[in-house]
Amino acid sequence: MKIKIDKSHLMSAFQRMSGIISERNSQNLYFSAENNRFEISGSDLAISSQSFFDTEVQAPGSCFSHAKLIFDFVKELPEGAVKIEKLGSHLKITAGKNENITIKTSVVDPVIASKSFEVKAAEKINISAELLSYLIDQVQNIILPNVSTTNYGTVAFLQSLPTGILRLVGCDSFRLSMSEIYLENSADFLRKGVCLTRRSLQELQRICRDGFEELTLGISSDGSTLIAEVPDYIVYIRLSNMKYPSYEMTLNNQQNHEISLNSKEIISVLRRILLASDKNSNLYLNFADSSVSFRCHNMGNMEAKETINMDNAIDFSGDITLNGKFFLETLNTIQQSENFVFKFKDQNQPIIITPQIEPQGCRTIHLIVPIEESKIQSLA
Repeated sequence: MKIKIDKSHLMSAFQRMSGIISERNSQNLYFSAENNRFEISGSDLAISSQSFFDTEVQAPGSCFSHAKLIFDFVKELPEGAVKIEKLGSHLKITAGKNENITIKTSVVDPVIASKSFEVKAAEKINISAELLSYLIDQVQNIILPNVSTTNYGTVAFLQSLPTGILRLVGCDSFRLSMSEIYLENSADFLRKGVCLTRRSLQELQRICRDGFEELTLGISSDGSTLIAEVPDYIVYIRLSNMKYPSYEMTLNNQQNHEISLNSKEIISVLRRILLASDKNSNLYLNFADSSVSFRCHNMGNMEAKETINMDNAIDFSGDITLNGKFFLETLNTIQQSENFVFKFKDQNQPIIITPQIEPQGCRTIHLIVPIEESKIQSLA
């Protein structure tokens, strides 16, 4: 194998595989060249990524080599052409105006190397990369990073509804985030739904932000793998086999009170007030007349309070206690909307937060469960 390729193409492939190449693993890269096409791919047990480039192939061939070593070397090279050549049991990389920069590294025995797992999609659908990225942004922050086969808080649920809606949901014991978009001609794609880990969402987000307006999502015939594809870039994601719990009833609670608040203003308030919060981040919201007060205190006798006026009065007075950290994280997620709507029924029912402005065809709901007074006293 012998090729000549621009450094920018190599770095593009490495950036796409940054979730696979890390300090903590010893993954290998697969190089393949033929018919003036060059493939770089990498894989671990959960994610597989393939990138293809048109380039000068002087001799066809393929090999495996050490991912992290090659990545670290290539990123330090000057801009311009890079030559990659397989010489027996070694891979030689040459760069520089006078080809004065060279590194040799051993190739990896294909018997022990891990080539990207490839499957064909039985069902496919085209989707806006911008809108899918928006869905992921709204949900991924509440998904726990650790992987578990029993904790549904470690996965999000992606499902197509009969009404043509593609919905992404994430939840734990204290909050739920749901975002959905309308898709034309969605047919039966993902009707049963699939569970995606946080890392899987990050890989989907990466391909959404690769500069293409649209991507293709597919599912393998056995339902074990999700395929995301744009021109010359494919990601295969092994799916979790977890059964996602029923969540729909949570969204059907009627909310009697509704107020509109400015996103940036409340984010600033929370950042100040939470400096005085306890380890549980308890935040007390007090509604009175046409104002709402935000208050935190801790065991060190530190207390902070801030009151803002509301545009409309509501028929409710009293306190609602929330996890302030969760509230702030939610507002950071929707801050691209200038205002948000805060809906609630009483002190004990879940509150709902929705952005007032969203991309066309999108609808998002964030739900946070209040902290009951009895639980606050038991934690004190």
